Amino acid sequence: MSASPQLEGQQQRWAAVHEKVEYIHGATQFAGEQHLQLLP
Repeated sequence: MSASPQLEGQQQRWAAVHEKVEYIHGATQFAGEQHLQLLP
């Protein structure tokens, strides 16, 4: 069972967006933790 090419392309785009969001979230969390460690 294969989805229509348009739907498939949409899913790939969402996957890419989700990946970026996950990366940004991880980077933000990491930066926040680093920042907390720098505080006295």
